[in-house]
Amino acid sequence: MIPANYWEGTMTVEFEYPWITPGAICELSQFIQPHYDVLEFGSGGSTLFFARRCRSVTSFETLSPWYEKMKTVLSEKKIGNAKLVYATNIEDMLKNLGSSRFDVVLIDCVETSRVDLAMKSPSLAKPGGVVIVDNYRAEFCKGIDEFFRMKCTVQKSFDDLHWVGEGTKLYYLTGACSTQG
Repeated sequence: MIPANYWEGTMTVEFEYPWITPGAICELSQFIQPHYDVLEFGSGGSTLFFARRCRSVTSFETLSPWYEKMKTVLSEKKIGNAKLVYATNIEDMLKNLGSSRFDVVLIDCVETSRVDLAMKSPSLAKPGGVVIVDNYRAEFCKGIDEFFRMKCTVQKSFDDLHWVGEGTKLYYLTGACSTQG
């Protein structure tokens, strides 16, 4: 159950839901599978949400205090299928991944990284995977839609007037397009 004031983002870890629009959460709840591997840039309620529903979660966090909090939360909740990594730049994140590929890639991290991460995300996703970008309509996400329009995707927008970034978008990668960088 998503509370009415969910958009404030104050209880996402406690409710174990991603801080993305409720429509996007409903969509995710319908298609994610227990055998999925998830990659997320930015940790929090989403880490717990995916860890409870999927095989594995690899989450990169760029904010040191939040990383420490999430480490504690994962330990207290005895969640063993979530790997939390502290990294301050994209290069370190990508080196850490090696050749791993994921069914779901969630981008909900520090604003300055989102466009770069979105453009690298098709090569991080398995064929047929999905890339999720929160706050996709915000100024700091400019260019992401255009990039994915050229990538053979099916796009679903979940907009909400209450939302800080005005919405969450899911980019469903189709076939071989997801492996092109």
